[in-house]
Amino acid sequence: MTNYDTFLGKYEELNEEELFYKQYHVAKQDQYILKEYLLNVDRKEMDKHGYWIPELDFKSSDYLNEQIIDKKEDNIRVLKHNRYTPHVRPQACLL
Repeated sequence: MTNYDTFLGKYEELNEEELFYKQYHVAKQDQYILKEYLLNVDRKEMDKHGYWIPELDFKSSDYLNEQIIDKKEDNIRVLKHNRYTPHVRPQACLL
């Protein structure tokens, strides 16, 4: 296994946030399932972790969670954006 494979292997599993947003993403595929999901989602848990669902909060969020992985000796910067996070529209589009 190469160093590249080892590096990527660490990020194949979904983290806690990605699992939350994956459930939301799957629920969005059907309007009735989404409605049920939104009625039952734990808002306190969302606030605790800083999760954001557009249907529950119509204002834009500054939320963008990326993991910065630096390898300074080679001048390489890798950003890992969590999968399944909702699309955040730029402020200008909200008018």
